[in-house]
Amino acid sequence: MENKKNYILLACSLLGYGLLSKPEEKNKRQLEEKHKRELENNEEEKLVKLIEEVENCAVSIITNTKTGWFDLFEKTTLGSGFIIEIDEQKYVITNDHVIQNTNEIKIINNDKKIFDVIIVGQDALLDLAILQIQQDVDPINLKPISLGDSQQSKVGQTVIAIGNSYGFSGTVTSGIISAKNRLTIDGNEESYLQTDASINVGNSGGPLINMKGEVIGMNTMILSPNGGSIGLGFSLPINIIEQNLEQLLDFGKIKRVWIGIRFKFINNNLFVTSVDKKGPAHQFLKKGDIIMEYDSIEVTDEITFVKYIRSKSVGENLTLLIKRKKKELERIINIQEWIVSDYIYQRSVNNILIDDLKVSPLEKNKRNFSQNIEGVKISKINKKSPLFNKLYINDIITKINNYQIKNTDNLNKILKSNRKSYLNFEVIKPNNQIVSIKIELETQYKPNQSFDLNQIKGLC
Repeated sequence: MENKKNYILLACSLLGYGLLSKPEEKNKRQLEEKHKRELENNEEEKLVKLIEEVENCAVSIITNTKTGWFDLFEKTTLGSGFIIEIDEQKYVITNDHVIQNTNEIKIINNDKKIFDVIIVGQDALLDLAILQIQQDVDPINLKPISLGDSQQSKVGQTVIAIGNSYGFSGTVTSGIISAKNRLTIDGNEESYLQTDASINVGNSGGPLINMKGEVIGMNTMILSPNGGSIGLGFSLPINIIEQNLEQLLDFGKIKRVWIGIRFKFINNNLFVTSVDKKGPAHQFLKKGDIIMEYDSIEVTDEITFVKYIRSKSVGENLTLLIKRKKKELERIINIQEWIVSDYIYQRSVNNILIDDLKVSPLEKNKRNFSQNIEGVKISKINKKSPLFNKLYINDIITKINNYQIKNTDNLNKILKSNRKSYLNFEVIKPNNQIVSIKIELETQYKPNQSFDLNQIKGLC
């Protein structure tokens, strides 16, 4: 009987415990959910506060380029940038492709105020440009952003991107750093940061910002099958930008030295895989050579070798000990400046001249000649052209650089193929006088449409 009583008491105790435990568990869950909401709210507040702090650091960039006959048309392009400060002077950092070959560049801040800027320096290989603001500006309107350390950033860290996405200025997107050191940039140890923060057309040149409010990268490109964001964006690390600012400010470009080779480090041997015909090493090294020493320093890896060459100055000699077909040879190579624009740009002056000059077939003119004349008759000349006030309407062009001009197609072909810094025109004036006119041309460049980064990737 006593045992039965004890069992009943135990059962009641367990039942009571069970009844009491349900509210406790419910309260516990509620507390956990409340704590989670508080954390989420805190994170949201941090993000909102961060955006408020940095939104005036980003700007929209608008460029206008004159095109067509007599520059009658304007092409407008959009991009982004961010403000930095050097020696109390405000500058804008952006991508080179945003401002290439433009006639006019303006920036617009969050308050829709417009500022004039000029190009201080640009580099096509890094796709980097620095612009200087021309007016005195209110520090509230254009606020410089702090520069972070991109090398210390970690995969998984939260980042935000600000830009002029599809013309919607000040667009903010968030994401994480998805990966580091994607793709190779000009032989640097550090390379692109990958992010899933949405980056679209117009975002180029805008900042990638960490949760400390520091810029850690410049949004440069995306991979996409349709031109829109699919979460594969790439940013040029701020450390690489910072390393090259001094040269851009001092020289307007990044000066690089090279010997003009590609190489591969295999089984503790540095093999020359190709030699560029334009490079200083062209007459001294061959594909398949093994570089054993440079200036009496034993080759141990690729990066150290590249850094050493980068540390040399134009005009210095580099002594290489190489092995070629079991023979050890010494080669002395003179370090030269690498003119990257020779690869990335083509001279465009000829196409500009074609646009500047309108001609008609000679058979349409009414002049009488004692002999058969081949050529074309000038009907229009652009007033901004270097040809203006040197050639005139009704002049007949018979030769250019000693090439006979037969028709319009022939004229265009000769202008396109010209690689000289001048053009020698032989023309017949309305009074039948034959004169020779030499016109000096300014060197202008346009992007090489057939250029592939792989053409120069890995060159040193």
